[in-house]
Amino acid sequence: MAEKIRDAYKENKRVSVVIYNELTSELARKHGARYLLRGLRNTTDFEYENGIAQVNRYLNVDLETVFLITSPQYAAISSSIVRELHKYGADTSPFLPYKL
Repeated sequence: MAEKIRDAYKENKRVSVVIYNELTSELARKHGARYLLRGLRNTTDFEYENGIAQVNRYLNVDLETVFLITSPQYAAISSSIVRELHKYGADTSPFLPYKL
């Protein structure tokens, strides 16, 4: 999966894909990242993501989370839904920047 994401952003040298097994706040510190971009579909996402953002900020005071509101046509789509579509052979291409 990481290779597909890398391929989707291969023209943008400012984007890198990193697989990690540690706290996000620590990874950000190691890479000198100061901002996390997180997408929000609804208020439920906000409540969940806000809690994570607060803990990340506590662990790394230099790390700021920026929330982006999704476009209305994608608001009902979640990774769980896309995985379910893929599992049963449905077309996921409208929801992904690459083909599975």
